[in-house]
Amino acid sequence: MNHVPLRMATASEPVTLRANTVGTFGLLFQAMGQEAPIAIFAGSITGAAAYALGATPLAFILGMLASLLAANTIYQYAKKVANAGGYYAYVADGMGSYSAAFTAYMYIIYQVLNIAFIILIYLWTFSLSINVILSTNLPGWAGIPFVALESLAVFITVYLGLRPSVRVLTVFGLVESAVVIAFSTVIIAHAPVNSLAPFTFTVPPGAGGVFLGFVTGSYFAYAGYGSIVPLGEEARAPKKTIGKAVVILLLIIGAIYIYAAYAQVVGWGIPNMASFAGSGLPGAFLAQQDIGLWAAALVIILYNLVMFTPLVAMATGLSRTAYAMGRDGLLPKAFAHLHPRHRTPTTALWIFALAASVLAILVATVFDLLYGFVNGVFDAWLILLTASTLATLTIHILANTALTASLRKTGVRASAIFTHVVVPLLSSAVIIAVIYYAVQSGIAYPILLGPLGFVGVSLAIILIIAARRKVVRNLRLAPGLRETPLPASEP
Repeated sequence: MNHVPLRMATASEPVTLRANTVGTFGLLFQAMGQEAPIAIFAGSITGAAAYALGATPLAFILGMLASLLAANTIYQYAKKVANAGGYYAYVADGMGSYSAAFTAYMYIIYQVLNIAFIILIYLWTFSLSINVILSTNLPGWAGIPFVALESLAVFITVYLGLRPSVRVLTVFGLVESAVVIAFSTVIIAHAPVNSLAPFTFTVPPGAGGVFLGFVTGSYFAYAGYGSIVPLGEEARAPKKTIGKAVVILLLIIGAIYIYAAYAQVVGWGIPNMASFAGSGLPGAFLAQQDIGLWAAALVIILYNLVMFTPLVAMATGLSRTAYAMGRDGLLPKAFAHLHPRHRTPTTALWIFALAASVLAILVATVFDLLYGFVNGVFDAWLILLTASTLATLTIHILANTALTASLRKTGVRASAIFTHVVVPLLSSAVIIAVIYYAVQSGIAYPILLGPLGFVGVSLAIILIIAARRKVVRNLRLAPGLRETPLPASEP
């Protein structure tokens, strides 16, 4: 790929996304922004620990392995498709325009829900986290100005372009990782007993509990590694760097999560793990116990500040996908507008940032009036989280299926059977098992509104595609850096 100089386009040149903006290292930390390593000291571990108890580190190993199965699809497709459409460009390659259009609209819904629920969870935890550790008495609404300021900072960062956001996320990622590793090391040194038991099925609750911890917590703790998929037109040598960055990220973040999970389990004490998940902020409590109040305060400060990092990663991926959809005719052409200097999709950013903010405010207000601030905002967050989770799992199943279906173009080769058939099928099987468990275990009202809303949105997307079937049938993805053209029509 020819080098594109970093300058403004002239009046005679079309304004396009700025190529060669970021390499493997930058992509790695851009994706890490959505992972937020410091979260392993809080919510990222408690979901798994509630079931896996003393074997929580083993659940995180399984989560990493399952995530690597799903990342295989990105790795394989990134070698031949580098397009701002991201996942829908992948699905287009293997399954055609109708499935691509469904994936595109679903991705937009997924990221809007993501941004909204991140806003809500930090609105809910801001005062609670500070009060628990510092014994203060901040009211719940104190999180409102904090969330508003952080959201504004996110918007400005994404507006200014990919390069500034990568720089900021790199600093956050390095600081978070250093704190987690250093504090975990101290906690391990102070642990009453260190052994390999947390990595086996021999500690309670055994294999069944580890599986439940995996499907309810550790698998989702790795979510977000695909946030760089829509950066194919801005990455340096994207057909090499995007897939590589995703795999390296999962190995690094996996090592951090597993190490920190082990530290917290042995620091808390395997016999005492029944009370672990209910603490909410186990890493902060252990840091205070083994290091001091300042360490716990640092964990809480970082935890609240990194609301910024997943929002930047989400808004970046969302704006690029919306830009591609505007360019390809799936959204109005206005969405394809780029800022002439920063080369960012400003129209898409404005509209969807507003949509996510309005959704968060509306849902939070309704449930605050129904159940009060603490219970209402928590329920609102769970509703949006549930719908978002179903959306991302659907997108991954479609991408896995597309990778397998893409073999029909080149013929089934023995060398591709494992990477294009076996691994995608295993990944989809894991996803289906996760969905099945969630449904089988029962979801009570009002959280049930999340799955119902997902079904309603899915039907609405199908109706939109049906109404615009002529546009969808003749969908042509803008060249980007594609190697395989999309068929003009489908049967």
